[in-house]
Amino acid sequence: MKKNFLLIFSSSGFLSLANWIQIAIITKYTNNWQIGAFTLSLAITNPIFQLTNLQLRPILVSDRKEFFIFNEYFSLRIYSIIISIIISFIIAIFFENTLSFYPIVFLVAFSAGIDAVIDIFNAKQHYEEQFRIISFSSGIRGIVIILGCFIGLVLFENLILSLILICIFKIISFRFYDYHYWKQLIRGRLTLVLDKRIYLLLKLSLPLGINLLIVSLNVNISKYLVNYFYGIEIQGIYSSISYLIVLGTIFVATIGQLFLPKLSHYSSNNLNLEFNKLLKVFISISGLVGICLFIVSIFFGNEILKICFNQEIAEYSYLFIYLMFSSIFVYLASANGYCLTALRILKIQPIICFIGLIINIISSLILNHFYGIVGITLATGIAFASQFLLGLIVIRKKSDKIIIKYK
Repeated sequence: MKKNFLLIFSSSGFLSLANWIQIAIITKYTNNWQIGAFTLSLAITNPIFQLTNLQLRPILVSDRKEFFIFNEYFSLRIYSIIISIIISFIIAIFFENTLSFYPIVFLVAFSAGIDAVIDIFNAKQHYEEQFRIISFSSGIRGIVIILGCFIGLVLFENLILSLILICIFKIISFRFYDYHYWKQLIRGRLTLVLDKRIYLLLKLSLPLGINLLIVSLNVNISKYLVNYFYGIEIQGIYSSISYLIVLGTIFVATIGQLFLPKLSHYSSNNLNLEFNKLLKVFISISGLVGICLFIVSIFFGNEILKICFNQEIAEYSYLFIYLMFSSIFVYLASANGYCLTALRILKIQPIICFIGLIINIISSLILNHFYGIVGITLATGIAFASQFLLGLIVIRKKSDKIIIKYK
């Protein structure tokens, strides 16, 4: 089991790394406006797709009695993709009125739609425990992203061409890999359906989509505000630097995948002492990752930004330090999320995230007035610190109940 989880997550880590490499290449071979247009497109489309994807994958994987058939999952996913692309385009109009911005938004949204289609096919493979197929699927997409960037940006220095190539390569990989293995598993006909059962599936999955929407907004709210107050070019620089937080997130998530089964075991068996020990280890490791990256940013921030991006972005190394400081609390809040899940505390997690979002918005507006873009960066740390503390309080109360029940 651990081997399967590590196999899936290592490939997901490579996919995340490929997405970060894409941003790094864009910063080296385009101008500041194009960087900002691309990162803003990601910030617009990601929350929308997080909502409309509806977490159908875990629902399908956990549907062991097969109450819904695959074509119903597939149909709802296709409808949601169409809606997502339309909504992304409409919202983009309110952020930027430059005509050259709209093709970038469309291509980013279309690429996310292809990923969403692949995800629902991977969900069926996950249901059948075909983990190696899923791992290779993520790996191929990572290679496709890097290849499209290399041809479109390094060879031709054209962002639109790069995004078009990535979409084409993703479609080809889906047709000849993901769809091929799906046909071997199902051996059925792929059709779109539209009936009351689609509505039932939507009703079941919508709360999960709303939860991910709140989480995504919490991550992206600072980018919206930076874009509003300082313009799309500064937003591009800010977003490019902030994506370095992903490197630590991958590590924390990997540790979380390893610790989650043990935490769940200790919780379900009322082993409160063992649970608290592992909880402290997990949180300590997560916090240590953030502290190490923060220290590295202090001493080597300028050099890292030069290597990863360019000299102009390296001039914002002071912002990199504040972002890495905020990342400490991002990693701690992420660790808390795994612990809350292990305790089967699910309904309160969206509430905690929503409180963090409100704190994020209010503190960003206040601190931006006094400290500018640095204030918005610190507000992110404050928001995730509040989520971390609220999560600890909930975990402590749950642990106390376990002790009472055990006695």
